[in-house]
Amino acid sequence: MEVLIISLIDMATSQMEEHIIIKWPILKITIEYIGEWELLFNPDFNYTEFGTIKNSAGSNNFVPSVKQWIESTNTIDITTKVGGYGK
Repeated sequence: MEVLIISLIDMATSQMEEHIIIKWPILKITIEYIGEWELLFNPDFNYTEFGTIKNSAGSNNFVPSVKQWIESTNTIDITTKVGGYGK
């Protein structure tokens, strides 16, 4: 199985746009893509909780937390690393 790693920092640097990092996780299309990937490759994915998140995506008050996403859905496709001043 091949692994695709997408670095949001590299994306933002290449576009010289910091807002890419801020907006990326709240886009409905991003959430749908991650959910489909998880269904294919993660047998422990909590699809019920994913449905709640997916239904909230796109609303004005939708502000997802990566930590909450990971914990509530048992996702394996997203990891976070503290860097810079967050040591």
